[in-house]
Amino acid sequence: MSAYPDSTLILDFYHAMEHLGKLAQGGIGSPVKRASWLEDQRKSLLASRLGDVLACLEALPVAPADRLKVRSYLEANRKRMDYKAYRDRGLCIGSGAIESANQAVVQVRLKRSGQRWSRVGAQRVLNLRTCWMSERWSLVEAQLRSGKSGMPTGVS
Repeated sequence: MSAYPDSTLILDFYHAMEHLGKLAQGGIGSPVKRASWLEDQRKSLLASRLGDVLACLEALPVAPADRLKVRSYLEANRKRMDYKAYRDRGLCIGSGAIESANQAVVQVRLKRSGQRWSRVGAQRVLNLRTCWMSERWSLVEAQLRSGKSGMPTGVS
């Protein structure tokens, strides 16, 4: 966190829902009732009403250890679950875009058969690939024309 003091840490919304879904599966036998319960929890989380979700957990007929595990997970991540505020700021609350970018930018390039990378070399290739894939190649061209070494400002 200290490297990015102005960053906003967000718990992936879909991971939070996945934890609730697994718990509901063990406590609510009817698929219709389970879907309704999960929809209520989804709405509460999106409205940043984690307290309501935690209260609903207490009424769920599941093993106490299972309930405690999910409750502890949610409480430990409380500061990263202000989904209403994040959405109001236009931030993504799911990690799908990041995971997809990791696949497209990093893994496709660096995990080819037989390739070996130093940390510095891998970072340089990824910087270039990020510029290319984000349609910011003009930054690289401008840097080359200027005769300066290193990556363009704001790209790392």
